[in-house]
Amino acid sequence: MTALFRVIQNEAGIWIDAGERGSLQVMLDGGPAILGAGWSAQGAFAGFTPLLLLDLLHTNGQRALWILDQAGTFLADGIAKLDQDRQARLLSEARSCLDHVVDAFLKRPDFTDDPQVQDFFGLSRVIRDELSQGRQPVLPTPRAVEIGSHGDVTLTTPSGRDLVLPAAVLTTCLGTAMHDRYLDACRSGVMRFPSPVDGQLVDDVRGLALWHILTVWRCVDRRNDLVFFVLAAGFGAPVLSIWLPGADLVAHASDPHRREAPLIDGSHVAPVVEHLLEHGPRLLTFLGRPVGRFAHFTWPVPAVHVGHYHWNELPGLESITLGLAPRDYPLVYDLGGASGNCFYGTLALLFPELSDDIELSCTTYADMARHAYRHGVQPLRFGSAYVSAGIRRRIADVVMLAPAAAEAAGLRRESTGPILVAGLRVENRTVNELGAFYAELAKRIAARYGSLTLIIDGHNSKVDAVRDQTFTSYLEHRAGQQPVEVERQMVADLRSALMRHPVKIVDCVGMTLTDNLAWMRTADLCVAPWGAGLAKYRWALNLQTYVLVSNVCRLTKGDVHIYDGPENMETPSRQVYVSEALVTDRPDLPPLVPMDSQYTPYYVNYDVDLDGAVAEIIAELDGLAAARAGWARE
Repeated sequence: MTALFRVIQNEAGIWIDAGERGSLQVMLDGGPAILGAGWSAQGAFAGFTPLLLLDLLHTNGQRALWILDQAGTFLADGIAKLDQDRQARLLSEARSCLDHVVDAFLKRPDFTDDPQVQDFFGLSRVIRDELSQGRQPVLPTPRAVEIGSHGDVTLTTPSGRDLVLPAAVLTTCLGTAMHDRYLDACRSGVMRFPSPVDGQLVDDVRGLALWHILTVWRCVDRRNDLVFFVLAAGFGAPVLSIWLPGADLVAHASDPHRREAPLIDGSHVAPVVEHLLEHGPRLLTFLGRPVGRFAHFTWPVPAVHVGHYHWNELPGLESITLGLAPRDYPLVYDLGGASGNCFYGTLALLFPELSDDIELSCTTYADMARHAYRHGVQPLRFGSAYVSAGIRRRIADVVMLAPAAAEAAGLRRESTGPILVAGLRVENRTVNELGAFYAELAKRIAARYGSLTLIIDGHNSKVDAVRDQTFTSYLEHRAGQQPVEVERQMVADLRSALMRHPVKIVDCVGMTLTDNLAWMRTADLCVAPWGAGLAKYRWALNLQTYVLVSNVCRLTKGDVHIYDGPENMETPSRQVYVSEALVTDRPDLPPLVPMDSQYTPYYVNYDVDLDGAVAEIIAELDGLAAARAGWARE
């Protein structure tokens, strides 16, 4: 018998149809309970005997809980208002129920058919929240084992069957190319993954998109009565680990340098359970029916970041258009664009072939989950860490339409000296006295070549926004002063310092990205501190660049060559770094944005020997001038 009972309500009161227990009238203050205007009883739950939980709904969407005794008499409108004995018993039974629901999700192939699971998720959210009291079930932290050194894995299924998972098969599973799995899923309509028991593909595979670099796939091998989870983590969604709840174990390959490595220590368990409890009713329906469509998603706020947008987001979208026929394109949840955080405007400008498949109704992962589970859509994420020439061509096509494009082209035609981009990184990991550095550099270049056009680059405004509404930098909320304000003051100082020199200044601080790129694409050389601004100069425009960088980043930061390495971008133009001998790291100076102490070495600012760096930059310009026989413009 189900523990969810139907209720009948009229002007005379409320009755609970309790099956074999007969019909119970709800009593309040010695008489029949009469609800106020707008309230109605939705159902009663009898899973925690001898108490009954009555679910109430108002026409405005508000929900409430009444707790009744076994005779139907009102006791309290919340667990905290029960007497101590009843409260303790109810919470104990609720915890047991919650443990069962979570255990069934993690370990039982028949999760969606479990009556106790169905009853629990048949309750309203307010009742489920009351029962959980904000506390998660007590779950063991799975052991992390490195396959190859650990050997085979053994476990017992919920039905009592002993299974052996060979290390060789687990190794094959860990090496699965998820990008190819995703392409195949879009083509066939079915997501498949090899079983860790025998390597045969299973097709009961559903993913929980928890955040931009972690999708946890729930896989059911019904032949072997096994539930296992695949953690696809990282920009290209590689398989990080195989989670086996039945063995309280996470199996992973040896790769200690992965930034996602902490996820193998069990920190993924809580987000998975939170997702289950948040979306349980919709998720239960979703898992019980075939997938109707697959969907890619872009990063929402606060993950929107100009560097990752060019390096991961756009290449991920490109892989869809290159790897699939139009009939197989997934839906695209543009979570960033839906909240107004779109660097180039709607994605359809860059990917017109996807224009009919872009969904703009969701701005968060929770929004996407609700929409996806309701409509039978499986989110997955195509990612990459490689900027192709094709991406740059798409960007160039959009930039050519920018309002500033014609004026910028005219400036390039009329310029008789070099055009230099000066990148303003002002928060951290930047040059101390950067403005003074650029002022002296501009004076010496103008003196050498007779004139200079200086394009000053900083933060960009959002599309259709005023110039002060800029995209935020990483951890900008910690800044003592907003970076764009510092940049504006630096521009003013440069104008003052250069007003008597033959230097034309183009101020791009606060421009939209398309206008900003329209100006910068006219440049001969870019000088900038190492950081996300290089995404614009290198990945979007492929400008020849002189990079200012601290020695700790140069020598120890593993991704310092992402803006010039051929493994990260196609046909990179020349990029050189300030000589190590010219740089002195200054960890004693506070940056504009303070960082956690564990990140301090990467984020400290630094001094640069002015004479030495200027000489190196002029040498780069001399090389360009010699190759062109001056500053002739094509």
